[in-house]
Amino acid sequence: MIRVIGVTGGIASGKSTLLGLLRREGVPGIDSDRIVHRLLRRGTAVYSDVAAAFGEAYLGARGEIDRRKLGRTVFASRAARRKLERIVHPAVFAQIAEEAGRLRRRGHRRMAVDVPLLFETRADEGVDVVAVAHVPRAVQVRRLLARGHTRAEATARIGSQLSLDWKRRRADKVFDMTKPINQVRQEVRAWLKQLS
Repeated sequence: MIRVIGVTGGIASGKSTLLGLLRREGVPGIDSDRIVHRLLRRGTAVYSDVAAAFGEAYLGARGEIDRRKLGRTVFASRAARRKLERIVHPAVFAQIAEEAGRLRRRGHRRMAVDVPLLFETRADEGVDVVAVAHVPRAVQVRRLLARGHTRAEATARIGSQLSLDWKRRRADKVFDMTKPINQVRQEVRAWLKQLS
């Protein structure tokens, strides 16, 4: 039986939407982006390590990490991105393992884990199947522009990850996230039945 579904894609490709659809079909989901948000809150060990590594210039008026400023830096510099990943990734994967353990103890036999860098971090080795949320690159750019990023920022963020076409070729299932949401939901439902 398929126990762990790895959900991935690219930035602004609809991963969170796909995870939400899996949840609506009764599959509990673990969202690594939410975990990162929690880990970067003031007072956590990850917050302290990031603040120490990047400096006060990356703190906001109330001492919180300025995620937007940090994002601009790490997506513009591979070295800065690697430095951040060395701090954040071990903590994120520890939290994912903890949440997965909790779900298993509650009796869940299947779960989905949304990991944007699933292939990049080799986390695909720890899942049973991989579902990729796919959209054309132009759609990614348009969505990032709508979120307030410049075209250069959007291009840098997309370019920092493996291409969606590369991920699509290695996926067990690809969902076209430009389709109407009800259609994608029907495809998710049908796929889950196949997995059973």
